[in-house]
Formats: sequence, C-alpha cells, structure tokens
Amino acid sequence: MKKLVKMLSLSILSVFLVAGFAMAYPFIEVVGYVNPGAATIIDNGDGTSTLTNLQYTFNVTGSELGAEMNVLSLEFEGDVFTDVDNLVFIQPPDWNVFETTSPDGNIYELTSAGTTIGLGEYLQFRVDVTMVTAALTDSTFWDEGQIWGQSWTAFDTHGGGDGGSTSPVPEPSTILLMGTGLLGLVGYSRKRFSKKS
Repeated sequence: MKKLVKMLSLSILSVFLVAGFAMAYPFIEVVGYVNPGAATIIDNGDGTSTLTNLQYTFNVTGSELGAEMNVLSLEFEGDVFTDVDNLVFIQPPDWNVFETTSPDGNIYELTSAGTTIGLGEYLQFRVDVTMVTAALTDSTFWDEGQIWGQSWTAFDTHGGGDGGSTSPVPEPSTILLMGTGLLGLVGYSRKRFSKKS
C-alpha cells in the first residue's frame, strides 16, 4: 500500500511539474507594434474606413536556449474590423498566412515561418483592413482597452510562447509635444531655482 501511495504521489507530482513547465514557460519574449501612421486611410462613407498598407512589427526581444519565433496569431476583433485582406510579409518575406474566423466574428491571421525569427530579429508585414471609423478614435470599441490594442500570441521552436497586445507606434507629433513639455519644465525649474539663489 505504501508503495502504491508513493508511486501515485510521484506520478501526480511529475504531471504538475511537466505540465507547468510546458504551459507556463516562455522561451521567447516578443513585443508587437502597429503603425497606423504608415497606412493610407479612405473613408468609405458608410461608417467604415479602409486602411491600406497598415504595418505590424513583432520584435523578438528575449530568447532562452536559442528558441526562435516560428508561429504568430494576430486577432482582428469582429466588432472593430469588417475585412482583412492582402497581407504581405516584408521581413522575412517567406512566411505563410492562414486566415480563420471565430463564431463570434473575430478574424485570426495565423502566420507560420519559412525563416524563424531569433533574438534581435523581427517579423514585419503590412495588411489592408476595413474597420469601423469610430474605432479610430474611441478606445471603447477595443477589447484590449486601447486604440490599436490587438491580442496576439507567438510560439517558438521549443514549444513555448508569449502573448500580449499590440501598441501603436508613437507619432512624431506626440514625441515632439512630449519633448517640448519636458523642455518647458526644465526651463521653468531653472528659472525658479535661479531666483532663489
């Protein structure tokens, strides 16, 4: 009986160790960006807009044991996007794409590697989308809580993975505004401290 309990305990423990390692360990770290500023926006006049050449970039920023990204799934929410078309890989150009739509209308672009993406490398592609025009300025349309926040999952060559949501690339005007604000603060504080002396 003791032997049976010991074997059962060891079996349960090994299942938890193996399952926990396989499900929770990301061998790669990936950061995803979308650049709507690179796209051409056409108002369709029916409450939707078409964006051509919308650009996405997924950077591999961390890697363990030489793992490389070999699959990426990107979600286009059905309540924001009405059509996704013409996906073209820029870097590397030899990836493949498979599109599927879930029962609730979400479109998933599943991409797989020709050339795997290692540490310091990136996957970049452009795509044409038709979307609800109001979603361009209203974050309540987006499930991820921010405009252009799209859910993605990346898998690697060791069976691990990473996931998150895309972030928009900051526009030059936003960076300029932040920079001038910081310069103003520096100037104000210098003026203030020079009066005290």
